[in-house]
Amino acid sequence: MQVVPLDSALASDAARLVVERHARLAARDPALVPMPPGSASEAVSGLAADGLAVVALEGGAVVGLLGARALRLWGRPGIFVPEWANAAATGGDVGPLYAAAAERWAAIGAVTHAVMIDAEAEIEWAWHALGFGRVATHAVREIGTGDTGGVRRCDADDADVLAAFDLRLWEHLAAPPVLRIHPEPGPTEIDDVLRDPDRAVWIAERDGDPAGFLVAGLDADDAPAILRGGGIGHVLGAYVTPEARSGGIARRLVGAAGAWLLDRGRGHVAVEYESANVEGSRAWIGMGFRPVVHGLVRRTR
Repeated sequence: MQVVPLDSALASDAARLVVERHARLAARDPALVPMPPGSASEAVSGLAADGLAVVALEGGAVVGLLGARALRLWGRPGIFVPEWANAAATGGDVGPLYAAAAERWAAIGAVTHAVMIDAEAEIEWAWHALGFGRVATHAVREIGTGDTGGVRRCDADDADVLAAFDLRLWEHLAAPPVLRIHPEPGPTEIDDVLRDPDRAVWIAERDGDPAGFLVAGLDADDAPAILRGGGIGHVLGAYVTPEARSGGIARRLVGAAGAWLLDRGRGHVAVEYESANVEGSRAWIGMGFRPVVHGLVRRTR
């Protein structure tokens, strides 16, 4: 196997690899959305122009791709690899692809490398062997019916309650063991969500008091390409108070959101959760969400 920089002459073959890979993944899971050839061609051409991508060749054919975008991560120069731009045939291909790409990334001063990968054990362990750790998971499940008792749709009068819940969510994520840094949203953002016809918010109550909330949307701008479009809706945020956990409130919130999404033509719902959010991870998996894409990070200094 030979690893070389991605250029315009190899872009069409690399785009075809992306399309074929997405098609294979979608064939295994009916929830997933194959990448259209036109979208793949445009996206891969952009990678070639950036000069940060490499491809693996065997017998002159493109068999692997590792493409990236330069951006700031946690306030420092970084690299982000979307899941569609990370196509290694086997775990053994990961090391050579990363070695060649990392040389280009280091040359522009990128010290944080973030990659999105398929939720496949062989591929993930190959990245772990290079010093990457999992930080987040994107998961999906079919929408089903269920109990939604004690859950109600929010309106403008609930803005203050929602702002308080959103603050509690980010305090939870900022505390150990997650230790996530995120700016605190303001009232304007809450108002925008409540006015958006493509998003909806629910509050769950316990003994007459608010005990949890969930925001759902018809789409999510930051979701992996394989989980965007088609019949997939998204959980955009959720939180249940500690004293109300393990009481079925999260299931009822997901049930209410699912009914709303079904009415709008969605048959599946996706969610992103932090790997270190132990209770949250357990809850989403317990509700039948199956991992599709993992986010991994390596900080070089």
